[in-house]
Amino acid sequence: EALDPFFYVPDTTLLSQSIRFSRNFEGQFLLTAGYSHSKLTDDTTHPRFTTTSGGDVPDLWNGEIGTDTAFLGADWILSPKTTLEGFINYYSRDNDSTYATLTSSLYGGSANSRSYIKAIDSLDYGLSLTWRPDFLNSTATLGWKGIDRHRDLVTGTRSVAARRPDGSLYHDDTLLNEVFVKWVSRPAPGWNLRLTPSYTWAESTGLVTEPDEAFGLKTLASYVSPRGWMITGLYNYSRERNDDHSITDGENSYTQDRKDATHLAGVVLNAMPRDDINTFVQLFLGRDRLSSYLYERSRPQSIETNTVSLAGEPDYEADTYNVGFGGDWQFSERLSLSGSYTWSRAAGDMTGVEQPSTLQATDPAPNSEFDYQLHSLAIGADYDLKRSTTIRANYFLDYYDDDRSSPLQGGVHTIVLGVSIDF
Repeated sequence: EALDPFFYVPDTTLLSQSIRFSRNFEGQFLLTAGYSHSKLTDDTTHPRFTTTSGGDVPDLWNGEIGTDTAFLGADWILSPKTTLEGFINYYSRDNDSTYATLTSSLYGGSANSRSYIKAIDSLDYGLSLTWRPDFLNSTATLGWKGIDRHRDLVTGTRSVAARRPDGSLYHDDTLLNEVFVKWVSRPAPGWNLRLTPSYTWAESTGLVTEPDEAFGLKTLASYVSPRGWMITGLYNYSRERNDDHSITDGENSYTQDRKDATHLAGVVLNAMPRDDINTFVQLFLGRDRLSSYLYERSRPQSIETNTVSLAGEPDYEADTYNVGFGGDWQFSERLSLSGSYTWSRAAGDMTGVEQPSTLQATDPAPNSEFDYQLHSLAIGADYDLKRSTTIRANYFLDYYDDDRSSPLQGGVHTIVLGVSIDF
């Protein structure tokens, strides 16, 4: 169709400029700052956006997006064992594009209705104090970070409300604060220990995925032997929640209550049995627990009336396993070989979600349990034909196996051949 908005190729111009500044004051204080600006402009206008579509108001289009970024950082050496750091990062994206019925024609809204993000302003800032005591050859950092974001959400035009503000879980403002402690220690030759707990709280969140309150813990321990082999172990834990959002259909109001807890533990062993062979073995175990609410809407958001209902209360729990091994071999001066194999599995249960009627009629009907595996194999070879020319060959196999649904099985074979030339 001549007026279809997808059949056009925009001709655009991008203008960008930046400046950076740094100054070191007698080796005790370092100051850095910078600013950049870019503007993306649509130079051509398709007739779809300059003609009327059955109304008195023409379809207007003026494409222009501006982006500004700025940063300010400071490092201050208070003493030989103490350092103070601070930073401020600013980001702004302004969508100056204008249109009248593009959104309404795509989503079934009435004339002049639209709903989009006109601008995003973001300010990230933080302070940290680093101390290097003599205890266990360690370094300790106490820090605080803040995130302040504002979104200019356009929810309607002159006479039509494209989306009721209370009919969305997407909010304008985000204001987060995080405090953390990072401890790094090298208590003995070859040993490295890391511990980082953190706590996050929010005065407001713009997205359901942003935490209203969160706690995190990251740990790592590694050891490098005099013979060259290295073993690394880690354990990470995080717990998040968000009950800062609600949605209404005009009569009933529902509060989004999201809770998420994850555990991840793993160990990796690297060894070099010979100078020309490097091998690794890895094992990771994880658990994810998520509970929330699931909503459904019978009409698109571009229409003023909201019809929202509670579709379920998902309670998702999954266990993941990952086992892999591989290595590389410098077979000769010109030929090097590599290979790896990884087996991954995810099994769990997702209760509280009603299956669509089209899936309920299948045989066998799906249930809330899931259990699938993924096998990944990679084999590669590099041959230096000349000093500046290398021939590469790779083979990849990914095979998916779903134990709960036999039709969801199959593999993908990929062969890649290439030549690299250095001029």
